[in-house]
Amino acid sequence: ASFSKATCIQPEQIVCNLGLPFPGDTTNAELNSLLPLYTKLLKDLRDNVEASPFLDILQNSNRDLPDAAIILLYFIEFPGTVRTIRASVSNISQCNVNEQFNCADLVDEIAKNSTIINWCRGTLSSSEEHHSVVLASCINILDSINRLPRQNAKKYIKKNILSIGKNGSRDELIEGFQLLRSDLADTVTREDVTRDASVNAILFQMHTLVTLVGEDDAIDIMKKSTRKDDFEKGLSRHRHLFSEDQYQMFRMLVTDNQTVEEVIAGSQVVRSREALGEFIECAKNGCSNEGSKRCAICKIVSYCCKDCQVLDWKAGHKKTCKKTAHPTSPSEEAVQAARAMASPALRIQDDFLRSNPHIDYRIVLPSGSQDLGVIFPHPMGKTMFKMWRSKAPEPPFVNQMYGMIADNHPGKKNLVRKQLKDEYGVDPLSDAAKRT
Repeated sequence: ASFSKATCIQPEQIVCNLGLPFPGDTTNAELNSLLPLYTKLLKDLRDNVEASPFLDILQNSNRDLPDAAIILLYFIEFPGTVRTIRASVSNISQCNVNEQFNCADLVDEIAKNSTIINWCRGTLSSSEEHHSVVLASCINILDSINRLPRQNAKKYIKKNILSIGKNGSRDELIEGFQLLRSDLADTVTREDVTRDASVNAILFQMHTLVTLVGEDDAIDIMKKSTRKDDFEKGLSRHRHLFSEDQYQMFRMLVTDNQTVEEVIAGSQVVRSREALGEFIECAKNGCSNEGSKRCAICKIVSYCCKDCQVLDWKAGHKKTCKKTAHPTSPSEEAVQAARAMASPALRIQDDFLRSNPHIDYRIVLPSGSQDLGVIFPHPMGKTMFKMWRSKAPEPPFVNQMYGMIADNHPGKKNLVRKQLKDEYGVDPLSDAAKRT
């Protein structure tokens, strides 16, 4: 009765009427108390029970019961929202509950309910007929499939989101993704769509591609996809609601001319790719060795050895080589100086991460123990951590790195604190490290 009689514009306005706290304040006990209702809802929708009020609300969502649909969908996505906020690394949502999420099975059952997933996918294809809050919920519910074990997630994505067979070709996969992307672009260009919905539409695409093809191919497909301007427009409309770093990181995922490194360089903190500890190829034509020695004059190109430098000089570099002077800010100078005189611990970390790109950070354990590789499962978390590493030791990035690693490995807090201090020469919990 609460669902069908509800009238609202934003679901948060009446969550108290449904007995729901705000997601960031929700405890495991409160979620567990709702399990009987979720069990009935999922069973009714799975079995297409005609007399079910839940099914009636969805079938009439754009006509007789639009407000009820807003509330029902918010209720359906609620457990997933709580889990996402508990695991958030983006600092966009605030979590006030310090508990390990213990309702993952409920979120997974929602993600596997074909009636819900098919309805949400169909709703995105007819976005003009539905309230923007309904569309935002559909995006979040569909994205929850990416939280399933990868093989299961791939099966549900192909069948229910992209409408291709489980053995569909790569071309069919990309075609199905482009149809999804087009529907999402239609959504984010609406004036009534919120900041969170615009961001989640981008992250949903990235999560889906990472599930299907892996992170490297996902980024490549995103950058070759159409309607980039629509997604960038959706972000720019809410730019005042982001920090600059957040805005640039989300924008990076939909533009076709920027890499992570270029976004970082655009922040006026790191000018050279070498400062990122990234592999730089020898500038001599035909040589693929690492260029570890920069030209002493222009400081732009690098060579693997003196012989290659001499040959490239004769081949034409002498005509373009000019002394380069970059105007730098005090913070940039500090970062470059720190990298130029990197501690042995930082150099070892950089070398290790360059050789093991799937690992985000290595915690060096006491002698005799195997070191611990830190891997952040969320693509945005991986990208943000890489950005923070490139900016450190400028505050507050060493402190942010510490917080993210410690959250994932709380038992290693003291060890991580000492290791970061050895690498960057600053205690990550000191006032100097926290200063913005």
